[in-house]
Amino acid sequence: MDKTSVSLKELKESQVNLKILKYLEGDVNNQEELLEENLALIKILRAIIRNKSNLEIGTFNFMKQ
Repeated sequence: MDKTSVSLKELKESQVNLKILKYLEGDVNNQEELLEENLALIKILRAIIRNKSNLEIGTFNFMKQ
């Protein structure tokens, strides 16, 4: 498992933890902002991983020709 995949997993776990915290403690200062920033980071990492896999597949297909 590479570093980007591990980072994505950790961000997803923190997203769940932030939602649980919000449910248990109500709306804490800046908590909604943290949720939004965390979600944005998840989307960015997901795109990086997706693009990296597409690049590797494209390189592999190019090398096969």
